[in-house]
Amino acid sequence: FRGHGDSDRAASYAVTDYVDDICDLIHEHIPGQVALYGHSLGAMTVAGVAARLGHHVSAIVMEDPPLQTMGTRISSTPLLSYFTGVSRFAGSTLDVGVLARQLGDVTFHDPDSGTEQRIGSTRDDAQLRFAASCLKRLDPAVFGPILQSQWLLDYNVDEVFSSLKCASLLLQADHGAGGMLTEADASHLCELNANIVRVRFAGVSH
Repeated sequence: FRGHGDSDRAASYAVTDYVDDICDLIHEHIPGQVALYGHSLGAMTVAGVAARLGHHVSAIVMEDPPLQTMGTRISSTPLLSYFTGVSRFAGSTLDVGVLARQLGDVTFHDPDSGTEQRIGSTRDDAQLRFAASCLKRLDPAVFGPILQSQWLLDYNVDEVFSSLKCASLLLQADHGAGGMLTEADASHLCELNANIVRVRFAGVSH
């Protein structure tokens, strides 16, 4: 994705920007049908691509798309505090090990319970090192639309998911265990489109 890893940096990082990029990639390099699998932001993206390209997409798998959990509702979740805390490490030049230790000490706030938690208490050392290595190669501007609740700008959830014409598998993590897709949002998607088949994973986080 733009802004991630060694990809070019960009001026905008809304979900629709990633959809544009993948549509361009498919048009330029894949002449036939394509099946798409995406997790989190990737899940939102593959849905947007399938809605736009129609029968050019044969099937999609959407793994725990956040929807409004990272959109209009983000301020009522721990995610706003979490992303605010980790955003300062994006593009860091620190050694991965040093960065991982500092990342583990970041605290985030749960507005629902009123509690504070260390990231290190929710990730093991390997996960912290992986997160640190990803953050080092991430454009800090990627966090802008997320923190400003602009991530879903021009991404109409009802339009996107009601437009899906291909087989669409929705993998739903357990919201109580750290999943981002709420039961209400998942049910709404299934009501929008009979092509969507949902599979729940009890006890599984995002």
